[in-house]
Amino acid sequence: MSRLFMKQRWKTYLRHAFWFALVLGGILPAFALDNIALQLKWTHSFQFAGYYAAQDKGYYREAGLAVRILEATPGSDPVGNVLAGQAEYGVGTSSLLLQRNAGKPVVALGVIFQHSPYILLSRQNGPIQSIHDLDGKRVMLEPQAEELLAYLKKEDIPLERITRVEHSFDPQDLVLGKVDAISAYVINQPYYLDRAHFSYQIYNPRSAGIDFYGDNLFTTEREIQANPERVKAFRAASLRGWQYAMSHPEEIADLIRAKYSRQHSRDYLLFQARQMLPLIQPELVEIGYTNPGRWRHIAEIYVELGMLPADFSLDSFLYDLNPQRNLTWLYRTLAIALLVIAFSSAVAYRLSRLSAALRTSEERFRLVADNAQDVLWKYDLRQQCLSYISPAVERLTGYTVEEAMAQSIDESFTAASALAVRAAVAYLTTHPEDSKSVMELESLRKDGSTVWSEATMSLIHGANGKAAEVVGVSRDVTARRLVQEQQKRFLAMVSHEFRTPMNAILGMAELLAETELTPEQSKYLEVFQNAGNNLLDLINDILDLSKVEAGQFQLYPEDFALAPILQAQLELLSPRAHEKGLELRLSIAADVPAYVHGDAQRLKQCITNLVGNALKFCHEGYVSIAAECDRDAPDMLHFSVSDTGIGIPADKLDAIFEAFNQADSHITRNYGGTGLGLTITQRLVELMAGRIWVESTPGHGSIFHFTARLPEVTHPVIQAEAKPAGNAALRSFTRPPSILLAEDNQNNVFLMRSLLKSTPCRVDVADNGATAVEKFRTKHYDLILMDVEMPLMDGYSATREIRRIEQEEDLQQTQIYALTAHAFKEDEAKSLNAGCNGHLTKPIRKQVLLDVLNALPLERQAANAADAQRSPAQTGNAKQIIASLAGNEHFDFPAALAHLEIEPELFLTVLGLFRDALPLYRQGIAQAFAGGDMPEARRQAHSLKGEAATVGARLLSSAAAELQSAIDQGETGSYASLQARIEELIAAASLVLADLPRSPS
Repeated sequence: MSRLFMKQRWKTYLRHAFWFALVLGGILPAFALDNIALQLKWTHSFQFAGYYAAQDKGYYREAGLAVRILEATPGSDPVGNVLAGQAEYGVGTSSLLLQRNAGKPVVALGVIFQHSPYILLSRQNGPIQSIHDLDGKRVMLEPQAEELLAYLKKEDIPLERITRVEHSFDPQDLVLGKVDAISAYVINQPYYLDRAHFSYQIYNPRSAGIDFYGDNLFTTEREIQANPERVKAFRAASLRGWQYAMSHPEEIADLIRAKYSRQHSRDYLLFQARQMLPLIQPELVEIGYTNPGRWRHIAEIYVELGMLPADFSLDSFLYDLNPQRNLTWLYRTLAIALLVIAFSSAVAYRLSRLSAALRTSEERFRLVADNAQDVLWKYDLRQQCLSYISPAVERLTGYTVEEAMAQSIDESFTAASALAVRAAVAYLTTHPEDSKSVMELESLRKDGSTVWSEATMSLIHGANGKAAEVVGVSRDVTARRLVQEQQKRFLAMVSHEFRTPMNAILGMAELLAETELTPEQSKYLEVFQNAGNNLLDLINDILDLSKVEAGQFQLYPEDFALAPILQAQLELLSPRAHEKGLELRLSIAADVPAYVHGDAQRLKQCITNLVGNALKFCHEGYVSIAAECDRDAPDMLHFSVSDTGIGIPADKLDAIFEAFNQADSHITRNYGGTGLGLTITQRLVELMAGRIWVESTPGHGSIFHFTARLPEVTHPVIQAEAKPAGNAALRSFTRPPSILLAEDNQNNVFLMRSLLKSTPCRVDVADNGATAVEKFRTKHYDLILMDVEMPLMDGYSATREIRRIEQEEDLQQTQIYALTAHAFKEDEAKSLNAGCNGHLTKPIRKQVLLDVLNALPLERQAANAADAQRSPAQTGNAKQIIASLAGNEHFDFPAALAHLEIEPELFLTVLGLFRDALPLYRQGIAQAFAGGDMPEARRQAHSLKGEAATVGARLLSSAAAELQSAIDQGETGSYASLQARIEELIAAASLVLADLPRSPS
């Protein structure tokens, strides 16, 4: 019994021991995990995808490790954190070599990026068109970017010649022009710049032979000595994680956002994944593979540039995965026996691996290409056809891959773009030193429309060294071009809206100056005109700066004689200099070309801004302009403007080129100005491929220097004869010139009539383009002044229609001048293309009108030349008429008179003009709604709101404002009621004003 009892007890003990062992076996490993930390070199993103994958897939846990992944912050030192014991492992750049040379015991465990992602970025259309243009520019370089410093040294760019700016890690600083170039990662910053539709230039150190490793996994000698097996396990688990991450990018992108950081969008993380593939090259090189020869090459570049000593050793820097004992005797014994077998096996194995690698590479390339948003394509130069195009082509053009492959260049692009493609291919084949060509192309879509894309093309050479293929990437830039077009329209609108009221303000001031004034009134008028002109200058400056920043600014180069341009600017600025008792000098070096090619207007603007600036801050002495050839660069001219003025403190020299900034706040109070002149000058100089800088000594004056690319022209240039300035009188006419004024703004109509009041001209008015055409059909005019923005038919369309009528009826061409607030160069070109003889901008000067009249060819008689211009009938006293209209709810005449501050007779005229315009507003709004043209309906409501407010029609102005607001807010349900309300108020106002004298037709 006792023996049986003991046997049962032993079975119980064994059973308990068995279960205890199972439980212990499941619990103990959880407590036995080694706690370690991995220090990243930046914040959480796909750049460190492999480590997240190793953590999430349990690879670290399987290796007995509990890993904390620590992100870095701007300004932190990841290598220093590892060396200080805050982490056992870290991610570093190839500058680990420099750390090792500095005595820090870092050891490279493995290479993740076979090619470094470090690049430099600059504005594509800015002053930096090659890496050498960084000389003298502002550059943001982040810490531990030694390979970029090596790149600059390799390109012979002294580091002391660039202005190094502390890195903000915000690409917006490059977009806003706060710096000229920034260091960046090709997997990061381009994403944001592309989505901001910002065109940029990439400078890659590889172009200068600086091909460094990128992110490297590292640890310390202390960790290797103390925990060799842990190091091996951590390395293996990490690389296993990287292999998984690069094969499952979408899964890891979701993991990062779910468990680590939502700072970046999923699209951004997948962009990183795509950009990392060619840097890691997992299909060609095993992740983690380290080539000692490559590290030696990197060290030699550092040695060559003086960043490492010549005797620098890689010993102990590279991790030895399997340290071996010396078995040379065994190898020698076996070598002869295995030689033949090894050779044949190696060849077979190598061929097998290469074949597998090629298959894998092709499969991965196809996977990336087939899923890319951009269109990837290859063009066979020998066969003159596409050899590959990715499926994204169907999204871009509507054609399937098969249809696109069958198309020729002429069938794929518009005629202009097809010609550009052929020119680019020809250029690449004849200029092998240029690695790529980037251009915008217009592709033909299957539905008959077109789409714009940005194509980046590179040339591939065959084994014989000859050009074999063109490889390209085409990106849809329709949205970017739409934004640019919207910016362009916005600037045009701003220009128009500012200049239209300025036309009336400055025009009336000019007329007032012709009247008899007391000395006190003359002084008031002078202040008024100066303020108006300053405001107009500010408007011009803001628009110029906005166009440059929006990428809408263009140069218009032409051949011109340089000396007369500079001399003309000197004469223009001389009166200001003489007023202050200053001498204005000009010197042109003997070797400066007589004739050059460039934008003469923008060169004059730069000279005027700098000389005007010098005159403002100079009280005695001189201001000097000098021009000479730039000794260091062909086709570059060096200009300088020096003065004996107040000078600029050294710590303010950089700030003066910032928008709305001056050296000191008291400058603005004492000297005026907005601080935009130098900013615009800097932008213009950069567009002319030059640079600007300043030397100054407080109390002794300043010298502003700038360079500009102005190639010499060997042939003489016939200079256009300058128009004489001043107050030329109107010539005598054998008959009164007949003028048709097409203008819908009644204030401007009144102004133009006033400007022409002292001339013998007969003026007819049309308040829209359609009316202008009808008036032209019944009466020929000597001159048509055509506003370009009018209801029913704009000025461009009206001009084209008039030219068509002239051609059909074989009529002599009428002089048509665009008279508009649109003042840009492209606006002038648009007017001329529509058929105008000239382009006049508001604010219009009386002298400009006289110049146009003096140039009129009056050989022929107008059809209705005998018709005398009708004068408005004057019925009764103006005050009595206005008083008789008062006392109704529709008008507040006293308030309107007080606001306008004009005489009752003049106000009566304005009321008549308003009364005559009311039916046109009613018709215009009705037609806009009937045609579904909401922009036109809004424009009509906006104009009516202002006109009604001017004459005191409060109810009508308020109703028009409500309609404008409803259109802006998309409140379609209120359109009909507001339109009906406006029609009622127009009818009531017309009834009130029905008995007013008729205005001239």
